[in-house]
Amino acid sequence: MSTGNVTKFEQLMKTAHPKVQQAAQAGEISLHKAWRWRDLSPEEQLNELHLDQAKKGTKRTVRQLIRTHVEKRSPTPPTPRTLGDLLRGSAIAESRELDSIAVIVINVPGSIAFLTQGAMQTFGALEE
Repeated sequence: MSTGNVTKFEQLMKTAHPKVQQAAQAGEISLHKAWRWRDLSPEEQLNELHLDQAKKGTKRTVRQLIRTHVEKRSPTPPTPRTLGDLLRGSAIAESRELDSIAVIVINVPGSIAFLTQGAMQTFGALEE
């Protein structure tokens, strides 16, 4: 904890509305944001807190609605279950496009291939 944060905390304990103090301690708002409100009246501090909470709630709801809408409008194609499924039955194995996909071996247990979105798009373009 820096000296500046200790000073901000001490000032908040003297000047901030109790609900603003609670929100800062709970991590709902940053210490710096609460400290910036310290010179406002208690009513103005509460108003800022409520506005901030409303903005966060609105942003969360909008993100959730957009995510749901996008998922409904553009379902993702089924992901191949194995590398064999990905390569089987197509001209992909003979394509020079595969040379653009790097292979990196890592030492972890099990047999699994991690592919980036770009690699999957390359595979998808080759199948078309």
